[in-house]
Amino acid sequence: MRKLLFSFCILSYAVLGTSAKPAEEFVTSHLQNLSQSLDNWGVTNIDTSGSQISFITNGLDFTLRVGGRTIEASGTPLHLGYPIQLINGELYLNNVDTNLLLKPLIFPHQGSRAEASRKTIVLDAGHGGGDPGATNESLQLEEKKLTLTMVNKLKKRLLDAGYAVQLTREDDTFLTLTERTELANSFKPLLFLSIHFNAATNIEAAGIESFATTFMNQPSTGRTQLETTDTEFTRNMHYDKSNTLLAYSIQKQLILATSERDRGVKRARFGVIKNIESPAALLELGFLSHSESAKKFKDDHYLETLAKAIVSGIKIFLEQ
Repeated sequence: MRKLLFSFCILSYAVLGTSAKPAEEFVTSHLQNLSQSLDNWGVTNIDTSGSQISFITNGLDFTLRVGGRTIEASGTPLHLGYPIQLINGELYLNNVDTNLLLKPLIFPHQGSRAEASRKTIVLDAGHGGGDPGATNESLQLEEKKLTLTMVNKLKKRLLDAGYAVQLTREDDTFLTLTERTELANSFKPLLFLSIHFNAATNIEAAGIESFATTFMNQPSTGRTQLETTDTEFTRNMHYDKSNTLLAYSIQKQLILATSERDRGVKRARFGVIKNIESPAALLELGFLSHSESAKKFKDDHYLETLAKAIVSGIKIFLEQ
């Protein structure tokens, strides 16, 4: 069996801050009746079958299920802060999830806050220097090298498409999260993407996932309780609706291009995106710990496929 060495470098891309008070259970107030919201938005042909609601609008096929913490939009799961609830036979969704996640997908022209006066896309190659990120020793793969390769491929394609592009690092250099954020914001970005590759102790874990900044007063994906930092406002929250649209647009194109497992759009307060002053997303383009996926990362054609899909997602987001 091939030997895998994983360097997760948790401190580099973890959420800054820890819980300083007892965690709170899910808040069940501030709910919105889902059927009423859809009716107010002019959504018709709603199929309600007890435990779920399905409808088609804006070219997307939506499904929401009781007890679930995802909305499926044409097959791609978008992770919610709070579960969908059934109360007196009616489905209810947290008001933040309703207005900052679901509504922007239905009305994308109302959600986009990419500033037209800005022209520069900032690309962040994760890790670098003494921080290799995830590694696959048997295939001699290091996340820090793959991310730099990817941002250079993206840069070329974006320049060819007429965009201005800046990189947070152009060589094997380590930058702190604060340095990356300050540098990115100094470019007054149109949008920001941080590129990563994943790893897990479960070698069967596979697929692609995208992250946007967690909404205020909500737990991040994978948690069911609030922590102190969840109540803090960060600068990227000015772009909550745009973050949803950016992450979804890119995630959808990546899955269409690769047919990889769709791990969806998730929420986290990653230090590298939470204070970016533009729409922002962090992309995890696959698992170095998954043997078949890792082999693909040795294939330049596959990396070009990823880059092409990301650029397509960017264009879709900016044209909404």
